Amino acid sequence: MSGKSLLPKFARLLKEVRTESGLTVRQLARVQGFAHSHVVRTTSTEHLPRWPRVRGYLDGCGVGGDVLYAWWELWCTVRSVEQELRRPHPAGDDRRWYWEMVERNWQAGLQAISKPDPLLAALESVTALDELGAVISALVTRAGLDSIRKVEALTDIPRTTLNHWFNGTREPDPERLQLLVTRLDATDAERRGFAQALGRLAYVACPERTRQSRPCVLHGSHRGVHRAANGEEWLEDGVLDGVRGPKQWVTEHLGQSAGPHW
Repeated sequence: MSGKSLLPKFARLLKEVRTESGLTVRQLARVQGFAHSHVVRTTSTEHLPRWPRVRGYLDGCGVGGDVLYAWWELWCTVRSVEQELRRPHPAGDDRRWYWEMVERNWQAGLQAISKPDPLLAALESVTALDELGAVISALVTRAGLDSIRKVEALTDIPRTTLNHWFNGTREPDPERLQLLVTRLDATDAERRGFAQALGRLAYVACPERTRQSRPCVLHGSHRGVHRAANGEEWLEDGVLDGVRGPKQWVTEHLGQSAGPHW
């Protein structure tokens, strides 16, 4: 890697992220709210784009959390190399130590950006209100807020309501939850993940009226495995006869374009 620009490799990585997201250049431009040419310039192999532009590109592709931070470190490595290549050096100064460091940082960065977003992974496994509350708390921590008062000030959501959400004792209102995660700088993919998780919980409840022949004896707000008085167990799939399922719930509350794909 000695003396070589990393910009072409970085640009190729950005294009791969967009491809994996399933978005065309024009679709990503609409997500970002910018012109088509803006997205094209972000993956230029001639000039390294500024970080805010790269971040907007990645956010539109659903990259967030620790992975987004790993991309920032990778961008810093590329910027360092571009600056180094423009800097004059005395004859015979091959700066081998520098290029060895760059190689280590680049390889570490490649490994870091390939890891899944832990917040998204946690959202995909949510089956109960307390689990959703734990993910909300993790998002608050990631945003750097260390008290519930700060969350209240940022979102105008009362502390009592937030406490219920964090503890899993009350199902969040979908509009307020979207306000919360948006104010906490969640990515588009993470916002969809919260909507999906809440949609699942909204219609995988266990009221006795849904199972007249074998009513569940567990607490009415639990999720997942159900148990009848005779000890029989079953796993609710979220589709109740004659009752709206999660897909319709998300569409009604968030609109067709914002809803997740089930």
